[in-house]
Amino acid sequence: MRRAGRAVGDIGSAFALAGDLGLDPRIAVGDEFVDQVAHPVTYSRTPVDHYGPPPLLGQHNDSVRATYSNKTRTS
Repeated sequence: MRRAGRAVGDIGSAFALAGDLGLDPRIAVGDEFVDQVAHPVTYSRTPVDHYGPPPLLGQHNDSVRATYSNKTRTS
């Protein structure tokens, strides 16, 4: 992949290139979490104003199961 006249071959060089282009490729999601990779697309009419950490493994299992167990299957 070649962008801005430079090859991007790994995550380190991708972050370096983003910095050179004036972009901030990281998003802070809280003091107790490591920074996350920012989405490369921004929307002027609907900017994201809150970023959260990814869910813990199994964090939403109960609500997902409850949602889908209440639906009837049609085949």
